[in-house]
Amino acid sequence: MYSRIFIFLCCIFLYGSSLGQTPKLFDSDELLELELICDLTELQADRGMEPEYHDAVLSGKNADGSTYEMKVQVKARGNFRRSDLTCKFPPLRVRFSKNDTLGPFEADRKLKLVTHCDEERFILREYMVYKTYNVLSEWSLGVRLCRITYIDKYEKMEPETHFAFFIEDMEHFGERKNGKEIDTTRIKAEILDRDQLTFVHVFQYMIGNPDHSVERFKNTKVIGHLHGGEAPIPVPYDFDWSGVVDAPYTKLTGETTKTSQHSKQRFKPLCRTDEEFQAVFSVFLDKKEEIFSLYENSPFLEEEDKKYCLDYYKSFYSIIKRAGKAKKVFVTDCE
Repeated sequence: MYSRIFIFLCCIFLYGSSLGQTPKLFDSDELLELELICDLTELQADRGMEPEYHDAVLSGKNADGSTYEMKVQVKARGNFRRSDLTCKFPPLRVRFSKNDTLGPFEADRKLKLVTHCDEERFILREYMVYKTYNVLSEWSLGVRLCRITYIDKYEKMEPETHFAFFIEDMEHFGERKNGKEIDTTRIKAEILDRDQLTFVHVFQYMIGNPDHSVERFKNTKVIGHLHGGEAPIPVPYDFDWSGVVDAPYTKLTGETTKTSQHSKQRFKPLCRTDEEFQAVFSVFLDKKEEIFSLYENSPFLEEEDKKYCLDYYKSFYSIIKRAGKAKKVFVTDCE
C-alpha cells in the first residue's frame, strides 16, 4: 500500500515539475525575450577575417516566470553581412559553456544568431523562409525567433532592442535525425539523395535565391545517415539573398529578383525529367495552404511584408500549376 502511495506522489511531483519546465530552444515557436550584455564597442569593432570571442552575459525568463542569467561568449561571423559596409550590426555566433547553461539552451553549443543587420523587416522575412522550409521538409533546420535587448556593459551606447533568430546547429540536427554532417569538400553532388536534391533546387527557385549552387554546395549542408545505406541529404540554409527576402544590400549586385520576373531567374538547370519535377511540385502544391496561412497568421510581419512575400510565392505557384510552363522553366533548358 505504502509503495503505491509513494509511486503516486512521485508521479504528481514529476507531472507538476513538467508543467513549469522550459521547452528546449527549437521545440517552441514562442518569442524568446533576452538581454545580452557585453562590450558592444569592442564587439562591433572586431569584424576582421578572424574575429575573436568576447565575454558576455545572456539572460531571460523560464516558462514559470523565473529568470536565468548565464555567461556566454559572442563573436561576429559570416562573410558579406559581417562587414560594417553591409550591416550596422553583425550576425553573431554564441558559444555556451559546459557548466553554466540555463533556460532553453543546451550546454557546449555554438549557435548562429541572425541579427537585425539594418532593417528588422528583412530578418523577419528570412526567418519566415526557414519556417516555410520547415513546413515543406522534415530535413530542415530549426529556428527560434527572439527579441534581444543589447546592453553595453560600459554604458557607452544606449540599449537597443531588436528581433533576431537562432539557427539549429548541425550537431544537434544530426542527433535529431540520427545522422552526422559530411564534409562537402570530399564528396560530389551526384551521391546525394536525388529526390531531396531536386526538392532543394525547386525550393531555391521558389524563394528566388541566386546565392545557391548544387555543384559547389554553396549555402548547403549535407547530412549522412549513421545506419543503413541511404544516400546523404542536402540541407539548405542562409536565405538573405533570396528575392522573397529582398534585403537592400543584395541590390548592390543587381541579383535581387522581382516577383514579376520569377521565371527569369538566373538558375543553372538541374537535369531531371518532367516526371521527377512534377512529383516534387505535388508536395509544394499540397503544402500551399499551410504556407500561406503561416504568413497570414504571423504576429510579427507587417501587412506590407505579408503581401510582398505571398505575391512572390503566388508567382512561383502560377508556374508549377501549368505543366507546359513548368516544363519550359525547369526542364527544357536542360534538354
